[in-house]
Amino acid sequence: MEPSKYFFIAAFIFGSSHQAFSEIILNPTQSGNAGFSVVSTAWSEQNANHADNSYRAFKKASQKEPGAYDFYYSLRIAPQYPASNKPWCKTGISPWSFLKSFVGISDAGLALLKVSLSYKFDAGGTIDYVAGDAPLIMVGTGKKTGEITPGNGCFFDVTRSQDTPLLRYGGGGSDQDLFQFKFFVTGGEAKSFNAISTVSSFFNAAAAAASMATFNPPAAALYDKATKKFEDALSDAGSFTGGTPANFEMKISDKPSQRVQISLPSLFGGKAPQGNLLIYIRRSSSIFLDTDQAKVTPADILSSQKLSFRGCGLNVLAKGRCLEAEPFSFVLPDLVKSVVQNLSSTIYDLKNDAVPPKVFALCKMVRTILRDKYRLTTIDEMYVRWALAKESGLLDTLNDKTALEALAKANGVTPEQIQAVCYNGGDEKILQAMDANKPR
Repeated sequence: MEPSKYFFIAAFIFGSSHQAFSEIILNPTQSGNAGFSVVSTAWSEQNANHADNSYRAFKKASQKEPGAYDFYYSLRIAPQYPASNKPWCKTGISPWSFLKSFVGISDAGLALLKVSLSYKFDAGGTIDYVAGDAPLIMVGTGKKTGEITPGNGCFFDVTRSQDTPLLRYGGGGSDQDLFQFKFFVTGGEAKSFNAISTVSSFFNAAAAAASMATFNPPAAALYDKATKKFEDALSDAGSFTGGTPANFEMKISDKPSQRVQISLPSLFGGKAPQGNLLIYIRRSSSIFLDTDQAKVTPADILSSQKLSFRGCGLNVLAKGRCLEAEPFSFVLPDLVKSVVQNLSSTIYDLKNDAVPPKVFALCKMVRTILRDKYRLTTIDEMYVRWALAKESGLLDTLNDKTALEALAKANGVTPEQIQAVCYNGGDEKILQAMDANKPR
């Protein structure tokens, strides 16, 4: 979009409805903040954007508040500025006096809201999604209306929506399951319209690169290069001063804090653009129910690309780098070879003489793999254990009293112990309750 009159703004922009809970992160009236508002507002599991059907279904089926290992979460960036806001860029509107009040600009100026973002996971480590300061919102204005003077021009841009990969909730301890933000405002005098145009073009490059670098690390070099050019362009545009940094932790264990709203000041009075920039957590309990298929089969589950992707490891998973994940059914025999070697993809093949005496050990190993390597939620672990038992015929044995007793004896355990680790009535009860959303 080409610059036109009076005001330019480029932004990751998010919108919201009124919420009762509100905590100020960045105060719009604080000196140096240029009127930017950043607040933490209420999160609601009844909001379809905040939690999907599988999350609500699991809570109903389990009859408890979802806790450790019961759900995935992702950080979502959601632009919510309607295209109909373009008309606020028109002749006769001069926000100069507003910016002057907060930035101390006499003729024309720019103001920029930036953010850095890191994630602490349940293994105690930290992943930097945006290690440097990524541009979020930029505003510029000139003193005189109707002239091509510094800042007189209107520019509006919205980044695409994006999500982090699904991260499994580990319990929300004091130093886990949280995103750390640092918001910072810089502002100052802009000396020429050309300088503003230059900053505008580099803002787009830096913002686009940040979008890729955040969740696609191979683009990190592009982001670093664009950011440097952007900062150089700011320096060329004039002398800039910084506001007060605002730090914020988005804790997954604290529902009210799982939503951030970034708002522009009322630069145009009653003609201000409507909308906000939202950053919020989206919760989900299953990767297998988010499909257009009317029914989920064992083959659907065991061949799922989403399941395969989760085997890439936490650091890779969190960054979304895994491009060639191997199918779960293909790698599973190798993952359990310490129990039984040379298995086919049907690891519970009871016709294989080596398998029956090792079923108990195999089921225990599968549980560990699904929990620790694939980092599945409680319900998704149940789905995979059901699929493995169903497609191999083990489920029929578990449901046949005589056959189950013989299998338990071969393993040196009780029938109840076999069912407890492989698949049992409690698992089936939960899955049947979930089947209202996607029957098996």
